[in-house]
Amino acid sequence: MNLDANVGAFVRHCKWLLEKGAGLAIFGTNSQANSLTVAERIRLADALLDAGLPASSMMPGTGTPSLVDTVLLTRHAVDAGAAACQCRHPCSIRKSVNTDCLPTTQN
Repeated sequence: MNLDANVGAFVRHCKWLLEKGAGLAIFGTNSQANSLTVAERIRLADALLDAGLPASSMMPGTGTPSLVDTVLLTRHAVDAGAAACQCRHPCSIRKSVNTDCLPTTQN
């Protein structure tokens, strides 16, 4: 079973969005990108750039649970000339977060 992202369909869809006057919030706004690996996100972003889509029309989701991966993806986007990045950590999007695992301060 091939689980690779369909690069051609992704590029065609993004071109269509740009033709309709939309900007590109690639890799989602609500943590959908976490279903993609860092390598997949870079490969897909590069495919858009290689197809001639302007980086200035893109605002890629670069937030991940890993600070190292977030910095890597954000640097890639900035170096490519992205208009902005969405660096929100996916856990900050949830309606409620279980805080039982967080340390507490006791006086």
